Amino acid sequence: MKFNLKLMFFLRGKATCFAYGCTGSGKTFTMLGNEEVQGIYILAASEIFTILHNGTHGEGLGLWISFYEIYCGQLFDLLNERARYSD
Repeated sequence: MKFNLKLMFFLRGKATCFAYGCTGSGKTFTMLGNEEVQGIYILAASEIFTILHNGTHGEGLGLWISFYEIYCGQLFDLLNERARYSD
């Protein structure tokens, strides 16, 4: 079954994208892409902002974004200068 981002927004849902794998397995490339191939971040952001700006699915839609890295059992906030979270 294909994930339908437009339907998710219409139903006012939430989505998470999670990449897991060993070092060098292609997680960063899949998420970020490169100059020739867009990654998941760009593809999703493009579709999300198109939905928000065209108003097709109603008014009052909001968007909250967070990016975290889990590395060696530590959680890092990638939008806050890689701040480390601790217990």
